[in-house]
Amino acid sequence: MPEKTNNVIVVFSDRSNLWVAGDAASFYDPVLGRRRVEHHDHAVVSGRLAGENMTGAGRPYTHQSMFWSDLGPEVGYEAIGLVDSSLQTVGVFAKASKKDSPKVASEQSGEAMRSDAEEEAAQKEEAASAKASSAAASASTSGKDEKYGKGVIFYLNGENRVVGLLLWNVFSRMGLARKIIRENRTYEDLAELAKLFNIHDEELVPKEQPE
Repeated sequence: MPEKTNNVIVVFSDRSNLWVAGDAASFYDPVLGRRRVEHHDHAVVSGRLAGENMTGAGRPYTHQSMFWSDLGPEVGYEAIGLVDSSLQTVGVFAKASKKDSPKVASEQSGEAMRSDAEEEAAQKEEAASAKASSAAASASTSGKDEKYGKGVIFYLNGENRVVGLLLWNVFSRMGLARKIIRENRTYEDLAELAKLFNIHDEELVPKEQPE
C-alpha cells in the first residue's frame, strides 16, 4: 500500500487510474527513501509525468528535484536532496568574485532574474549594489577583509553518504549535484569534492554540468 501522508494516500499512478503530483504526492526515492516535496521544480516535473502516464506512458518518477531562492541581486542559493538541519553538515567556502551572484547568473543564462517581481524593485537593488561595490572598492583589501561569499554545504546521513547539497552563490551546477546524490557514496575529502563546483576559480562563469 502507498504510504498515508496527511490523510491522503498518494501515488503517481495506480492500477485503479489514480494520479497525484506536486505537494500532495508521497513517493519513493530509490536513494533517499519515502519523500513528500513542496517545491516548484518537483510540481512541474511530477505534474508533467502524471499527465504522460494518464496517456499510457507508464514511466516511473526518478527526478531529483531542486529548489532555490534569490535574496536580492547579490546573494542566492540552489539546493537539492535532503537539506535538513538535523543532518551532519560540512561546508566548504571560497572567496566570491563579482560574477558569483544571482544577477550575473541570470544575465549569463539569458533569463530574467528569478526573484524579480517588479522591474522597479530590480532597478533599486541594482543601484544599491553599485553603491555598495563602489564603497567596497575604496576599502582595505587586506586578507582579514576578504569575504568568503560562495561555497557548497554537504548534508550527510548516518552512513556519511551525501544526501543533500546547498550551493551558496554557486549557480548552474544542479547536474553535478544530482550526480553526487545519485552515486550514493561516501567521500574521504569533501573539500576535494567541492572543487568540482569550481568554487576556487574567481573568474570562471559556471556552465551546466551534464547529469
